[in-house]
Amino acid sequence: MRNFHFSQGSIRCLALGSDFLCCGGSDETVQVYGLRHRKKHGDLLLSGGCITALGAKGSIANGLLLVGDEHGSLQLFDVLKLELKKQLKGHKGAVTAISVHPNGELALSVSEDATLRLWDLNTCLCVFFSRLNEPAIGVQWHPDGEDYFILSESQLLKLSLSEGAKPSIHKADKTKYCCASWIGDSIAVGCRSGAVVIYPPGAESGTDISGVHSKRIKAITSLSGRIVTADSDGTVLCSSVVSDNSEPPKLVEMWRFNVEMRVNCLTCSTVVE
Repeated sequence: MRNFHFSQGSIRCLALGSDFLCCGGSDETVQVYGLRHRKKHGDLLLSGGCITALGAKGSIANGLLLVGDEHGSLQLFDVLKLELKKQLKGHKGAVTAISVHPNGELALSVSEDATLRLWDLNTCLCVFFSRLNEPAIGVQWHPDGEDYFILSESQLLKLSLSEGAKPSIHKADKTKYCCASWIGDSIAVGCRSGAVVIYPPGAESGTDISGVHSKRIKAITSLSGRIVTADSDGTVLCSSVVSDNSEPPKLVEMWRFNVEMRVNCLTCSTVVE
């Protein structure tokens, strides 16, 4: 394991481009790190408050970076020159999550102001706006760009751009949701209780797998079809999803590692050559 000192304060959010990693935190800076040579590309010294959400697209040569902060500001930067292209105005509360569409032309953002916004990254305009029942803590496009989900502490809302598709709502049961990620066509949700709930496509209810972690799950993501989770105690766990038509899905532990620090966020990538 290699450690890199990215921030003077706690790191609150991460985002991956095709060949770069960016992180933002409480010190009001965003660090951009090239993955090919494991070297720092540059940084953004901002003054709008704690960085609370990031979104990235493309490569260092042609990529864009979306930066959200605790005051609702959402800014679009050119990655190569690290220059501000546009400030996207609309949110009235802290931006809690950003997800860039796989085509790189759209982005979703959610905020503590309990709104969802869809941005056209070519025109830098908000092209869709929706009020939510409660503030969302997560939003993510499916890799095919047709579906997306919105996560709050009390429910998971799955939606689709397909004509005639109906949204599906999954309520949290006796716990609170903390984070979620697509795992193939399923959605895996990490809970405050340490459990993981898996929602297969088309299912009316999820499979609650308790005891995955002993502490609250702070972050969850996928890597080559496996689930990677991290808890508030610093344990990072990689699990394989095992399922068949006759039984609900199960998680089989592949490896675990304790990073010996409190985990706030997590992302995974295959090795960039």
